[in-house]
Amino acid sequence: MRFLVCAILLAILAGEGAAAENDAELRVIITNGGVPVPNKAYFTVFPVGQHRKEITHGRGSMTRRVPAGTYDVRIDFQDGAARDVRWLEALRLEGMVERTVEIGPAICQLKVIITNGGVPAPNKAYFTVFPVVQHRQQITHGRGSMTRRLPEGTYDVRIDFQEGAVREVRWLEGLRCEGMLEKVVELGVVLARVKVTVLNEGQDAKHRGWFELHPAGTRDRRGAAGKSGVTIVCKAGSYDIGAFYQDAGASAEKWLPGEKIEGTVERTVELAVPMAQASYRITLEGSDVGGKGWWGIFQPGERDPANRIARVQSGQEIKTAEGTYDVGIFYDDGALKVSRWIAGATLKGKSSESVELGGALASVAVTITRGGKPLPGAWWGLFGPGDATNPLATAPSGGQLRTTAGTYDLGCFYTERGVTAQAWSKGQALSGTVARTIELKLETASLTIKASGNDPGARASGSAPASPGAGAPNLLLILDASGSMWARTEESTRMEVAREVLTGVIKELPDSEINVGLWVYGARPTKRGDCDDVHRLHPLGPVDKPGLLAAFATLRPRGWTPIATALERAAEDLPPGGNNSLVLVTDGIESCGGDPCAAARKLASRGIFTRSFVVGFGLTKDKGRFLDCIGRYYPAQNRAELQGALKEALAASVQPLTGTVTVLAAGSTDRVVAHGTVDQKLVFPAGTYDVAIRVGERRIDWKAVPLAGDVVAGATETPPGR
Repeated sequence: MRFLVCAILLAILAGEGAAAENDAELRVIITNGGVPVPNKAYFTVFPVGQHRKEITHGRGSMTRRVPAGTYDVRIDFQDGAARDVRWLEALRLEGMVERTVEIGPAICQLKVIITNGGVPAPNKAYFTVFPVVQHRQQITHGRGSMTRRLPEGTYDVRIDFQEGAVREVRWLEGLRCEGMLEKVVELGVVLARVKVTVLNEGQDAKHRGWFELHPAGTRDRRGAAGKSGVTIVCKAGSYDIGAFYQDAGASAEKWLPGEKIEGTVERTVELAVPMAQASYRITLEGSDVGGKGWWGIFQPGERDPANRIARVQSGQEIKTAEGTYDVGIFYDDGALKVSRWIAGATLKGKSSESVELGGALASVAVTITRGGKPLPGAWWGLFGPGDATNPLATAPSGGQLRTTAGTYDLGCFYTERGVTAQAWSKGQALSGTVARTIELKLETASLTIKASGNDPGARASGSAPASPGAGAPNLLLILDASGSMWARTEESTRMEVAREVLTGVIKELPDSEINVGLWVYGARPTKRGDCDDVHRLHPLGPVDKPGLLAAFATLRPRGWTPIATALERAAEDLPPGGNNSLVLVTDGIESCGGDPCAAARKLASRGIFTRSFVVGFGLTKDKGRFLDCIGRYYPAQNRAELQGALKEALAASVQPLTGTVTVLAAGSTDRVVAHGTVDQKLVFPAGTYDVAIRVGERRIDWKAVPLAGDVVAGATETPPGR
């Protein structure tokens, strides 16, 4: 045993030497004015001439490991509004390479203190910096008293001030900005506050009244405006004040010329607009309709009830300005809807009138039968022609409805065990007394979507079937064994930490009712840059803890990071539509030109991966964003975080798969016929439907699927019968 341990250690040390010979370390120290700026600059490494294929990146003064070779390195600098980009082209990297790059312009710190009457106005004023004369190309901006960083130079600075209706703009043209520059700008705007209350018959007109301020002697240059009784801010000065009233068919105005506005000013203006008080009593067949009728006034030519000026119930009074209006009379008792218009009605003083709504009516009764016999619990409705969603009125089977004579659709409905059947008699001309009998048939269908698929125990060719029985969760582990796993974290290499943590997590897996498989990449390269280095270490099958532990016990990190290829190869072990989970542990992003995001989306859409998890071991936040498209992402910077992330991901992987099933009318996005969960039997009328299935991370949509009888199907892209 002692000799075996020594042999393993020698092998690992040999692997470390191989990795060191093939890799280079790059450190870029980025300075501005000779001072390192690690938090304001970063570098990105690309293959020569291939600037869309990022290999690695880091902040200034960081060290990054890459395979030895020749690269283009981009240097990016940003400090406030100051930005700069430089390139180190065709840089040869071997061993340890350190470069110092001086970048960025000299920085000016500009602070503009904007005051009015000597008082700073930071919340009412701001400044904007432009190149000289080029006032469409904004460089930076800020509130008054803020400091902004930008390249030293000469600029035009615009000062904007606003309070209430007062707006002021000033310019600092040709301002030279160097070092720390503080500029105080005094606006000198004298402000006043004014409130005008517009009265009509001694009452505040509120939303019907407003006032305007015009420079004295003018009536067409409005300076500011406000609602009656509301205080506004304006420049101190001499104004003509206009008070206005508008109420449907009446309007009025009054002017206060040459008013001096300073400090706080309040004025009251009485307009004395003549008012009318009108009421209409609504009757049907000689009887007052009471609360089932209402009347309203409208602007002349306006017939949309939503745009009325005012409305009240039958017999109630509306008070409004004298004038000419259209009057609308309406009645609705649920079964009968009637409307009538009085165009060009003159309302003046106090008036009261009666309006009779009588006319041709129909009394309709519908009896619903099944098998020729009356069907208790059924109901019917009156619908406008072609409108199957908004009944004008409803009644139980045999019940009677009253309506105006005309053409209607009759809809009949019955619900049994959660399923609603319907029958229609369309285009019916109704007048006088009408009786109809409508036969209703009820043919049902049921749909059960199995979360685990049609045959969760099935496997692709070349892999062994699982013994725990259909529906057992399938878990695939993919482990990164690329050369970067030699990097040290805490007291050991990343590979050793990952190996120890995985050992503990696998030992805690349940002993049955789960199938587990193990894949690896980067462990067996046959050549430099081997992007086909993906291998199955343990086939998917019932839990075999000794076999899994032995499979990765002697892994030596050596190769590259072909994540997309690993996803596609490992997926061959999983059945479409099964309860399939993937857990990927990696310390790097794709380095072989593949697209892991596209691969993961494709496999999820085919029902291969229902849940996916990625553990980024030692990855920066910037690199982590390249992996969260594969599945739920867990960052881990040390042993404890890696252990916690793996435990949470594996626990979520073995949970029963959940999801929802929604049956919709074909071609509809919101007409839901039935809704429930996977493995639940949904019952509804037989017919052709769209079905939306949501299982784990998968979204499956079936279109125009005929459903009749009892249908049991898996959560796959292909609907039953196709």
